[in-house]
Amino acid sequence: MKLVLALTQDGLSRYSAMVKDYAKFFSNSQGAFLGKKNTYAPKDEAVDDPSKRDYVRVVSTVDEKLKYFIGASQEYVQNVLTKERTNGMGVAKAILVVEGTPWGEFTSNELLCLKSLLDKGEFHQMIMAIPVRTETDIWAKTVDSDYSGREIFEKEKITQMVKTTVKESYILQDPNIDKLKDASAYKPQLASKDTVMELGVQTRQEFSGQWTHVQRAHALNRLTVLRDAVSVALEKANDVEVMESELTSEKLFGFIFG
Repeated sequence: MKLVLALTQDGLSRYSAMVKDYAKFFSNSQGAFLGKKNTYAPKDEAVDDPSKRDYVRVVSTVDEKLKYFIGASQEYVQNVLTKERTNGMGVAKAILVVEGTPWGEFTSNELLCLKSLLDKGEFHQMIMAIPVRTETDIWAKTVDSDYSGREIFEKEKITQMVKTTVKESYILQDPNIDKLKDASAYKPQLASKDTVMELGVQTRQEFSGQWTHVQRAHALNRLTVLRDAVSVALEKANDVEVMESELTSEKLFGFIFG
């Protein structure tokens, strides 16, 4: 128990800091979830323009960040709930039922601790800050080999011909020049014409590792469902014997972000 208490004390600050860091990252690092690929192939007679090429790789996805969050919080969640279960030996207990599925039997101390975890403002703000894809654009699961096996989505690739306009000057033919006795002072009339030249083919495409608005809304809804289930379980609590907590970080946060 002394070891569990020590680990819980040390883990609290790390867990709180991680939640705050995640909320900050989701809010301020939207670019980490976005990518793009622009290509350009000049024609043989055209000068190359490297500025038309651009490649920004998606650094991370929401699912990848949350998978790490669940794993990193596993020890703290297990220790803090086990501590409360041990401290609550001989006090009230109840079965926690979430959407009709029993999650196990928990003491009132465990349920109170769980309620505290879920009610923390930072955790709710972290979910609210999860970056989401634009609803006005059409996104599809990417087939780009650069993102194989990852939850990356893409917009339609845009292909276009890059063109330029070349101005060309020429002398207008004057039919009266042959009739002049002295053409030394004659000034020819100049004109110009525009010629459109094709330089090459360019493609543009954008990528995203963000969630949809619906995914984020479902996570917030599941958080509410879980809070309500804990409140109901607390009301029905009865005495239990001491044992290691059955609730894990994977089950807890896996349900919310599932």
